[in-house]
Parts: sequence; C-alpha cells; structure tokens
Amino acid sequence: MQENNQSEYEEYQRNVSKTEGFLKISLKENFINWMGEEICFVQMQPQGLGRANEFAAVIQADNMGTAKEQMEFISKQVRKRTPVKIREVDYKGYTIHYLAVKGFFKPILGKLFQKLDKPYFTYIGDYVVFSNHPQTVKSFIDDFEAKRTLAELEQYKTFMDKFESSSNVFVYVQTPVLHNNLKGFVSAETWQDADKNKKYIVAFPEIGFQMTDNETLFDTRLVVRYQEPVETPEPVLLASDDSTQIAPDSAALVDDEEADVYIEDLSTEKYTENYPDGQKKLEVGMRDGFRDGSY
Repeated sequence: MQENNQSEYEEYQRNVSKTEGFLKISLKENFINWMGEEICFVQMQPQGLGRANEFAAVIQADNMGTAKEQMEFISKQVRKRTPVKIREVDYKGYTIHYLAVKGFFKPILGKLFQKLDKPYFTYIGDYVVFSNHPQTVKSFIDDFEAKRTLAELEQYKTFMDKFESSSNVFVYVQTPVLHNNLKGFVSAETWQDADKNKKYIVAFPEIGFQMTDNETLFDTRLVVRYQEPVETPEPVLLASDDSTQIAPDSAALVDDEEADVYIEDLSTEKYTENYPDGQKKLEVGMRDGFRDGSY
C-alpha cells in the first residue's frame, strides 16, 4: 500500500493512530498478532424476521487463549472510553460479547468490513466470529452444534475437490442465495434484469474462484457448476443434506413460532414492527437480544 498508493496509506495510518489513541491500545499487538492464516468474510440470506442481509467476519486464531486475552483487553478499554453498557449473553455454553466501538474494523481491515459496525462476537473452535447482529452469531452457534455447515455438505465437498486446499484468496458463492440478497446491493434497473433472468442466473448454483501464489504470479482457477434452467428454481441450497430447505422468498414463509427478530442493542426489552400503513404487525418481549415472553 505504501508503495502503490501513498495517499491511501497515509489515510490508513491516520485511522489506525486515531483508533489506537482513543482506546489506548495497539492494533498490531492486541488484535492483528493473534490472527492465524484465515480471514473469512461471509454474507448470508436473512433468517427469521430480519430483512437486512447478515454479515460476519470469521478470523482464525493462532492461539485461542491469546485471542481471548487480547479481545478481553480491547473490550476493557472500550468500557473505559465509552458510556455504552457492555452486555454479554450466554448461549448454549458460548458467550456472545458486544464490542461497542463504532468503526473498529474499517481502519485496519478496510471498507469491506465497515458493515460490521459495533460488532458482536464469540469464540467457536479455533475461530473468532464477528457479526453485525447477535442473532447471526446465534445462528453460527446453532449450525455449528447441529453440524449444518458447508463441511458437512456432500455437494460442497465434491465441488471443493476441484480446488487446491490452500490458497491466498478463495471465493465461494451459492448463486441462489446471492440472487436473493442482490436487491440491496444493486440499482433498481440491474435488479429488474437480474430478477427477470433469475432462472438462467441460478442455473449456475455454485461458483468458486481461487488465487494461489506461484512465486512471481498468481495461478487463478474459476469453477462453475451448471444445471439446466427451470421455470421454478429449486429451493435455496442450505449447508446440510438433511435440513429443511428454504424457498427463495423465505422471509414470508417463516413460522412465527420459530422466527427471530433483529435488534442492534441487547438491552432492548421490546421489539415492534409495523406494516407500511403504520399498523402494528408484531410485538415481542426481548431479553439479552432474544425473544422472551408474549409474542
């Protein structure tokens, strides 16, 4: 960055200095140094009653004990410097933490991570999972415990056989899921075209792209799986062979008894949602970020 874009590098340095000065931390010592070889950015379709796309950053830790120690130090510094009450929630033996500092990721990991503003996080295996919503962290825990992960999906494992096991950059897309999320990322004109041609777009249900360092160059590999287009596309692929599949317009089909609601503050005691005309659609009591009581 310093060699290729001096102005961007200087902006990066200013942002790092500002964050470190405000929290009295070293981003290198307290955050970057415990990272392992993998950083993954995940975008998922909304689950439950939430309408916003879900985002998560999953970071491998070289040593989980060190990662927990350093994240606790950062959280302690945040508590000192901000008036926000820090809430921690226990869920199935995992603790969901809240890092109540605006724009923590952007200065060090770039614009791609700016959606993780004031993130929630937990520790799962060798990974620290950050997300913009506590329910997203909850769904990570649920799926990990139930083995509803890509690693358990035979179709995914077959697809992954076509790639190297280690690389510098790897992108994996389940196209039907991407199509459902696309509306919030593109112009109205582009979305109309994408929606009109959905059966052709989702005819390529899996796409993978890999870049691997080969000393002086990157070896690149693009693999696309194809299936014949159908008038009514198949249900959205989920990461489990035996799980119930969700239809493309899943938000309207969720059973109210099982639905989650999305809040950004774990101290919220009641969540309400209205129809466009202002009439109340739902009301539910909340505790520690999850449904509790009458609904």
